[in-house]
Amino acid sequence: MVIHYGSNLLTGSMMLQAFTGGERETHYILFVAFACLAALIVLWQTELKLGSDNP
Repeated sequence: MVIHYGSNLLTGSMMLQAFTGGERETHYILFVAFACLAALIVLWQTELKLGSDNP
């Protein structure tokens, strides 16, 4: 999971170089918003539980 997260950050930072001006800001805002949305969906589906259910 850490490798996947790192690759997403790397790709996002590389894509920022492809845009200039207002397009760069729009891309960054959308990138962060969708990343937060994905994290919230994962938390919602796991009912805010982290780790395993085994004692």
